[in-house]
Amino acid sequence: MTIPGTNPRLTKSVPKVFDKWLDLRVSRRALTMRARGEGVIVLPMTNPAEDNPYGYPAPPPLEEPRQAAVTPPTEVLGAFWGYVVAAVVTLVAGLLSLGQKQEVIDSVRAANKQGGSLTEDQINQVANLLITVVVVVAVIFAALYLLFAFKLRAGRNWARIVLTIIAALALLSLLFGRAGSVTGYIGELAAVIAAVLSYLPASNSYFTAAKASRQLR
Repeated sequence: MTIPGTNPRLTKSVPKVFDKWLDLRVSRRALTMRARGEGVIVLPMTNPAEDNPYGYPAPPPLEEPRQAAVTPPTEVLGAFWGYVVAAVVTLVAGLLSLGQKQEVIDSVRAANKQGGSLTEDQINQVANLLITVVVVVAVIFAALYLLFAFKLRAGRNWARIVLTIIAALALLSLLFGRAGSVTGYIGELAAVIAAVLSYLPASNSYFTAAKASRQLR
């Protein structure tokens, strides 16, 4: 019901103003009682839409800017594929040792003649054990190469460091001329080239940007 001679909008806003005044009084009373240690009063819940006399909707919350995905440069991709090649070649070199059993037996037999007392069956067992160890080690190194290579491509600096250590050991093997197959040397050379690519200026910038992107998430 509207009282004649009054503004309808003003008449509707009076109860809302009174409600706000009452909420303010209750809030002050609650703070006073809490300071006196008289207990905690649960304040009445108000509807934000009713507290807005103009009926305008509340503005939406601001969204945080999303960090653009960091794309690895060509140097990092080259290092990634270099380590993949090293992993594949290492695995192939280990599997090729399965066909060199007779050479291993001959080596064990020659060492046994210099003061050993192994029987022929024991020589075969030692040869089989050595070949098994070579294959298992090749599989482990190939798996580690692949794992760290994917972490390298994702911008993980610790993976770059681990792969650098492995590549350095491969470089020492090349410099000191460790006896091995041509396949093994190709794998080691691929690892060394990949390590060099991972430390070029573009690669360093990528690892820095990838670290900053992860910290913003």
